[in-house]
Amino acid sequence: MKRIVIILLFLILPLGGLVGKNIPKAKLSSFLYECRYEPGVELVRLGSLPTMFVKAMVRKGLKEEMDDPEAQAVLRVIGGIKKISVLDYEDAPAETKELITQRLDHIFRDVDLLMETKGDGESMSMYGVCSDDGDKVRDFVLYSPSDCALICLFGTISMKDLNVMAANND
Repeated sequence: MKRIVIILLFLILPLGGLVGKNIPKAKLSSFLYECRYEPGVELVRLGSLPTMFVKAMVRKGLKEEMDDPEAQAVLRVIGGIKKISVLDYEDAPAETKELITQRLDHIFRDVDLLMETKGDGESMSMYGVCSDDGDKVRDFVLYSPSDCALICLFGTISMKDLNVMAANND
């Protein structure tokens, strides 16, 4: 019996590192929904249907530039996005800003941090779940507590296409 328990522990312990790595979408969405009533807080949430319309408008706007590699990369990136949420709490009272920042920090405490940039008193954290080969990111979140902003792109985004877009914007 001891052997079975020990074997099970050895099988389960490595899985413990995987718990909490994903973005808790339900918890985050619920919190964002609560924030919408706070003074000075702006929340834009686009479900799958409105996101589909936005993607169609972007495709139509880029129709004439289909030969451009950057336009093709943009189309592939937006093609993988299913839902979008944007939170701006810069105009909120100081105590509300502090509370929202604390709650977001708590939500992202156990989430994989992809990258963090800091400079001149500002910071930007990027969260998401990378595929095993590092080619795709699922549920990409940009969070800047110093700017009081959060952008959530739920879906799957190609890192290669993001790099093409970033390289062309330099």
